[in-house]
Amino acid sequence: MRGVPTAVALRALLVLALLLAPLVPGRAFAQDPAPECDTGDCAPSSDELAQSAARIRQARADFVLSLRHLLEALPGTYGDEGPALRAATAGMAEALRRWDRAIRAYQTPLEKVTGQADVHVALGTVLLERGRAKQAVEEFTAASRLAPDRAPVFLLLGLAFDAAGRHADAAKAFARAATLPPGNAVAAYALSQQLRQSGTPGAALEGLQAFYRAVEPQLPLAAVPSQQPFPRAGLLRESAGVAPIWPPARYVPGFDALARGSYPEAVAAFDRAVTQDPLVAPLPTGAVAPLAAGRTALRAGHLRAALEHVKAAVAAAPDAAEPRRLLALALGADDRADEAIEQLQHAIRLDPTDERARLALGRTLASAGRAAMAERTFRDTLADIPMSAHSHFELGRLYDTAGRHREAADAFAAAAAVPPILGEERVHELMGRALIADTDFDGAIQAFTRRVEVSPNYAPAHRALAETYLQLGRDDEALAELTAAALIEPADALAHAGRAQLHLRNGRYQDAAGAARAALARDGTNLTALYALGTALVRLGRAGDGEDALARFRAGQDAARARDERGWELRLLRQTAAAHLERGELAEAVERLQAAVALQPDAETYSTLGAVLKRAGRTQDALDALEQAVAHGGGPMVHALMADLLAALGRIDDSRRHLALAARARDERLRAGAPR
Repeated sequence: MRGVPTAVALRALLVLALLLAPLVPGRAFAQDPAPECDTGDCAPSSDELAQSAARIRQARADFVLSLRHLLEALPGTYGDEGPALRAATAGMAEALRRWDRAIRAYQTPLEKVTGQADVHVALGTVLLERGRAKQAVEEFTAASRLAPDRAPVFLLLGLAFDAAGRHADAAKAFARAATLPPGNAVAAYALSQQLRQSGTPGAALEGLQAFYRAVEPQLPLAAVPSQQPFPRAGLLRESAGVAPIWPPARYVPGFDALARGSYPEAVAAFDRAVTQDPLVAPLPTGAVAPLAAGRTALRAGHLRAALEHVKAAVAAAPDAAEPRRLLALALGADDRADEAIEQLQHAIRLDPTDERARLALGRTLASAGRAAMAERTFRDTLADIPMSAHSHFELGRLYDTAGRHREAADAFAAAAAVPPILGEERVHELMGRALIADTDFDGAIQAFTRRVEVSPNYAPAHRALAETYLQLGRDDEALAELTAAALIEPADALAHAGRAQLHLRNGRYQDAAGAARAALARDGTNLTALYALGTALVRLGRAGDGEDALARFRAGQDAARARDERGWELRLLRQTAAAHLERGELAEAVERLQAAVALQPDAETYSTLGAVLKRAGRTQDALDALEQAVAHGGGPMVHALMADLLAALGRIDDSRRHLALAARARDERLRAGAPR
């Protein structure tokens, strides 16, 4: 029925918009006065609003789905992703058209309803999700004037200012929200972030202290499911703990436009990039069918068939780069690194602009232990393709492994300058850890702070930042970050133990005991919590209970020391064995590896021992070691070694069986989507 909706009914409809992006936790709105509209001509229909909101949700979901399809196809893992790239960009364009139409249909009738904060909040939320930060600011500003006592309105206004790059205004909005329940704690933390970005660390610290004071009394003792207390605007939600994914350099302009909220520009840039992508380049007629068959076999995990088909495609099109890249993929999956490297080098000579082949070559060289060649490959790639952020990242990993921590941090920083599509949190984590290894704690704090900013609801990120603050004696900031970690994940024993340690260090013994008990309720063996609890109880005059906790701490400390000594001994044995091998001292290497197996009987140690025994001509002993490696879950390389040994012993049927097992293991690896 058409007519003027009541305030309650209108609010229920408008909150549908907020379901598009639940940016602010808790109840956001109080009852508004009736809208200043009393005729059927200017009042929106309830059905029309609901339908428009549903169309917005669906169009946005379709746009994001097409974007995800683009991301899945960009690595070009099997070389047949060209049609998927075209379909994804077309899907984004079509969804964007529907999205904008639905927003107009939602926006037009509501603009006639004045005097309603909820109207402006709903429109602002829809616009912010669409990347229209400036228009969202206007709507949230209007809402804040109409509802000056609602913390969530100011939180949303702060988010919109932040998205628009207006950090000083964002700080003012968060400061206002911090004075209003229920948004004070979250707003205080957001305020501290804005003040830090604005170069006012003193005020930022005050914001963190306000956050801590608001949250600390509320932290529960019992473990409860994780929460997402910190709002963050954005089209794609950052997934913490995942490997970073960068687009090929030719797609970077599209993702830059997407980050700016210029979605039509982004779609057009993606479309241009697809037309230039080697994945859509035509092949000579004779190569089309065998290459298609090879790709199908690779996807199905049929490695032998894939190799045959792709070799036929290379023979039919010897001057085409893409078939050689696919052949290298198959050869790498068959553990034939040298041949894979040769094919990738040939592919790059044929098409120096093929970033995928260059990255594959560098990674294959690194996996084969040729670090210097891998470094040169990534550097050459950057010389020819400066926007290859993934090359910077791979260089960072090489440097980090080699102990060149400052160079690693610089490489990770260069990679982060082109933010990855997903996994940015991981880049800043690696950068921060490299800086810590280089004893640059101030730089590590900057890296870990950025990590928290891109993934604010990931408790380990807050903990790592807190641990770095502790190294510099910045206890208040450390306590705030540990409190944030405990708020996000109340079951995080490490966060509670860190809080206990800080309270103890600052003489707050009752608080230390409470935080330690919270940690031990999640992990009864946490040594930091046991020490903090025991010491705090002794200081509080409860010597008997304190000594009990300290006795448990000392026993746990002894067990941890024994584990550390065992690990150190194992590493020493492996390093010594490697040194003996380099000098050709096989008997000494075997002796060290046998001692290592006694300490840690796993597939890796047994297979290394088996390979060395084989080199020493001790065939039966090598076979025994490799059988143990198989029993402990050894992979295709172990089965291949077994096959060689069994053939040497004349056990041809057993040898063939292990060759088949090796092939099956490689096929399963392909089917799992992890080719090497």
